[in-house]
Amino acid sequence: MPHKRMPLMTSSRAEATTTDDATCRMQGVDIGRPSSARLYDVLLNGKNNYEIDRRAAAEITSVAPEFIPSAAANREWRRRVVHHLVARADIRQFLDIGIGFPAEPDLHQTAQRFAPETRVVYVDHDPLVVAHAQALMTSNTAGAVTSMRADLRNPRAVLNSAELHRTLDFTRPVALVLTAIVDYLTDTDDPHHHLATLRDGLPPGSYLVLSHHSADFSPRAHTAAAVYAATDIDAPMTMRTHEEIARFFTGLEMLDPGVVRLPYWRPHMPLPRRRIAQIWLYGGVGHKTVGRH
Repeated sequence: MPHKRMPLMTSSRAEATTTDDATCRMQGVDIGRPSSARLYDVLLNGKNNYEIDRRAAAEITSVAPEFIPSAAANREWRRRVVHHLVARADIRQFLDIGIGFPAEPDLHQTAQRFAPETRVVYVDHDPLVVAHAQALMTSNTAGAVTSMRADLRNPRAVLNSAELHRTLDFTRPVALVLTAIVDYLTDTDDPHHHLATLRDGLPPGSYLVLSHHSADFSPRAHTAAAVYAATDIDAPMTMRTHEEIARFFTGLEMLDPGVVRLPYWRPHMPLPRRRIAQIWLYGGVGHKTVGRH
């Protein structure tokens, strides 16, 4: 797919970028290499990115243009899941790890639209993402929103954070949201151990919401992942199979229809097969039922 056909940022939008060099230096952000958060922002046609991120996105999508509709589908899937958990499962607390730059409607906006008292903690390891979240992702008066810096690779630090427990009540169920973020943990990071730690730390009645890119849908996904790593990005992407992704839900009771391609998870309306074929992510929701520890 030629670069000129990609819905990436135009020059006028680039001039409107809110992330300036001075802010990056203050936050200790390296703008000399692509950032996974900023690259994802490019795929969503956002404005918090640099030319180096746009070049990396162009290289990746020249091999796999499916990354663009996949990014949009991932956001839409998260909205569907949050709506379901708030409206049908009576969930009022969310822990969202690996949030990326704000892109309305964000999780708290979706949840608080139906339940204004919903409380949300946003977590990201990127200091610039957290700074944006603290400035822009704010709660209504009935609920609460906190944004904090922490790393998925250190789940105990997340679970033991005073900021987390000031906002969320761990005597009540929490929905842990990991949308297209475990992809950035390599096998040497031991992601299954980190997920087990997080699952074990959730109160009974909680939910795990997880989506993940996969090469099951096309071998070009592996090629794209290799191109992704070759851009010297801060976090390379790991493709995993359906079986590997399903393992992240070990010990949980899966909500129907289980771990499926995102458009097949309780769609509001069916999508044409051509559009479904462009979405390279699986997603699922697991329930930590009462009595499971």
